[in-house]
Amino acid sequence: MNEVTLKARVETVVQVTTLGAVALYVSGFVVLSVHHSQFGIPQLNLFRPKILFAGVLFCLLAGIPVLETASNLRLQALCCSR
Repeated sequence: MNEVTLKARVETVVQVTTLGAVALYVSGFVVLSVHHSQFGIPQLNLFRPKILFAGVLFCLLAGIPVLETASNLRLQALCCSR
């Protein structure tokens, strides 16, 4: 592997990681904003670890049914294709 391809791969990994972190943070911010708005609590501090944790938890809990459905559809396609 030469230096140019290594640099391109590292740049791609950094971009994907940054995009994932931003997506987690935004989803956590939306979840907490909606939850707090139910009680009339304004969001004063935008940079809190709680927001990132809420995003991670939301993505994990929302991803479980998606993965399960995809797995079931894949198994169903294998069974029906015979």
